[in-house]
Amino acid sequence: MTQILVIVLLSLLVASAHAGPFETCILENMKGVQAQGAAQAIYRACKEKTTPKACRDKEVARRIEAQYGSPPSSSAGTRYAFDDLIYEGYQNRIKTESDSCLKACATASYWSRTFGECGTD
Repeated sequence: MTQILVIVLLSLLVASAHAGPFETCILENMKGVQAQGAAQAIYRACKEKTTPKACRDKEVARRIEAQYGSPPSSSAGTRYAFDDLIYEGYQNRIKTESDSCLKACATASYWSRTFGECGTD
């Protein structure tokens, strides 16, 4: 029985040794969490904390809005199917831009990843 326990503990140590910043944040903050809402909040906070500043959804959305304009809003109280298609395209553009940004930051210089826009908090 003790041999099994030792093997399990060693495998957990090896697995955590290969964990990145996001995984480490999740592992540290999810201990004892049972509420789904709390788990989702921790997930979002860890994602925000470990995503490079330039690649965060709000920053990417700001750049897209500066280039293409804002997505349609339902402030008039009426939404049309066309508005939904435009908004879906806007969300897809954010996802595409974010993915591209993450790839660029992964190969960025040490200075940019440490102190620049590809750095994290």
